[in-house]
Amino acid sequence: MENRAQRTEAGAEATSYDLVPYASYPFPQSHPARTGGIATLFGLDAPAVAGAWINSIEQPGTYARGYPYEYRNADAAAVTETTATGEVKVNMGVWDNVLDMNGIDKIQRDVIQHEVPTTPGLRGDRNYVALGNIPVCGMNTAFAAELTPAYCFLPDVWVDGWQLSRHDDIWGGYILKKLMARRGDLFRYGRPVVEHTRQSNLNRVMVFEQWMHLMSMRFYDVVDVAAEAVVPGPYDAMFASFVEEYRRGVERSTAPSHYRRVYAELGLAMQRWADCFR
Repeated sequence: MENRAQRTEAGAEATSYDLVPYASYPFPQSHPARTGGIATLFGLDAPAVAGAWINSIEQPGTYARGYPYEYRNADAAAVTETTATGEVKVNMGVWDNVLDMNGIDKIQRDVIQHEVPTTPGLRGDRNYVALGNIPVCGMNTAFAAELTPAYCFLPDVWVDGWQLSRHDDIWGGYILKKLMARRGDLFRYGRPVVEHTRQSNLNRVMVFEQWMHLMSMRFYDVVDVAAEAVVPGPYDAMFASFVEEYRRGVERSTAPSHYRRVYAELGLAMQRWADCFR
């Protein structure tokens, strides 16, 4: 049975989550049929990819939504295959057909008359642990319940009348990945592959993503410092500690004032979310 969306005879699309062989398991890697890629590795080596940023779309010149433009060169984007040992707490599947890419990247392909790929070009025949940052798409993930509330999507905000959107899972996933690293927990990506059939309006997408591209690196700077100050422990406590450190970091940030206002608004939203778990 394929790990992708299927169509019924009536033409309606059935969700892949109802069709994957481990559908009844809240964490796919716990299914007995997945013992080759078992979630709790306990001393076993799992294939991994190491680099500053890991690109989940492995097609030449093609990058997943949220992959920083600052790293789009051969040296900065280089990765090496290795192994990892630990406990996988997140498995992120990817899309095919309509790939999860930045809107401007799809427009650029049209301008230079190059087709946009429709397959992610997965590496090998197994999922890989990402040892490094990775753009987290939240629409095809399985995660351990204990990650709540650290695994959260950040809300849309406004930058002087301009909506910042489509950063929600990318920025929230960046935070989660940093906290997971503090405990040595692993993030794996690849399968299941889900067919995505609808292309959103690219003009609208580009507008929503504009400030994400501009503000990401300064946001990550604040997150990195805050995460380093967090003591490993239960994820609810780690997230609460992170939020406190993050909000202090925003006050110290030298980013432009309108960036800091956005970062502060996100910090308040995260504080309210963390308070729900105290």
